[in-house]
Amino acid sequence: MNKSPKRQIVWQIWFWSQIALFSLMLVSGSIYAIASFLDLTQASLLVYPFALQLARSLQILFYTSIGLVIVLGYYRKLTRRKKLIDQSLKDRLRLLVSHTEQRMMIRKPVRPFILPRSANAANVGRSRIIVGEKLVQSMDDQELTGIIGHELAHGIQHHVLIKAMLFPLLMVLAISLYLITKSFPGGTILVWTIFAGIVFAEIPLSWKLEYSADHRSAEVLGKNSMIRALTYLRDIHYDGPSFTHPPLSNRINRLANDRKLKETLGEVPVSPVMPSTSIGGNDPKSAVSIQKSAPVEFPRYVYAAAAPRFCNICGAQVPAGKSKCGACGTTLKS
Repeated sequence: MNKSPKRQIVWQIWFWSQIALFSLMLVSGSIYAIASFLDLTQASLLVYPFALQLARSLQILFYTSIGLVIVLGYYRKLTRRKKLIDQSLKDRLRLLVSHTEQRMMIRKPVRPFILPRSANAANVGRSRIIVGEKLVQSMDDQELTGIIGHELAHGIQHHVLIKAMLFPLLMVLAISLYLITKSFPGGTILVWTIFAGIVFAEIPLSWKLEYSADHRSAEVLGKNSMIRALTYLRDIHYDGPSFTHPPLSNRINRLANDRKLKETLGEVPVSPVMPSTSIGGNDPKSAVSIQKSAPVEFPRYVYAAAAPRFCNICGAQVPAGKSKCGACGTTLKS
């Protein structure tokens, strides 16, 4: 499963075009609001047509996106094949979730679900996580453990609750602003200016939650599993910024360069990508009659940025990020 370069370009154009639209809306709407507040009539009249056109464009984009999500959801539901998920995949996921729960010391049992034909994962709250069928099929146990650990970390740190509380508050705020400003001149501009500001304010919060879940998972499971999982996702998904997730390469580099995180903690049972025999029950100690395979060697390039160097004069080891040898003071070449 390799990502298509054309698809990557399309995603980049789509994201940055939205960023440009929101930025223009925020700037022009702010200028209009300040000019109206200071009674600068000429300035407000000058920017009004442009800001109004941007507000209408955002309004059309917003309602179109909602409509497409609803239509595509119904279309996928109607055309979905009634194909049962392989029981061996369900058993394998339950086994790894149970194993990861114990290592992360989660007392309340987590219920895992497999989403058909998907290559994504999510924590949906109420001790439930969803993992895509394609991930369970193609990832080895160490990579899949990293995915599970990340989603469980969202639950441990109450990220799902934070987002669940934040969305209704933003909706109430948006509706209140609309009702208050709809009778004012330029009310539409003010509403969508505030909406653009909320979008930009939510991006760093969402990114911080993702970085935090990566770090918490790597603390318990070791950064080896977490980086391998992110590397796998980078090879099949869009590796760039989004409104909810930072670039996968950035997440990998942050973990690889964090010296406080250990590479591995504990053992991860490594099984073939596709178990040939069903695993009985949720007990991680239950017998598993599948052929074992050697762990996949961790890619060396991931740690290139954090690898120590050696001084060419005295041979002493120089930590990553340092430009001088601590033993003899020699400046190393970059």
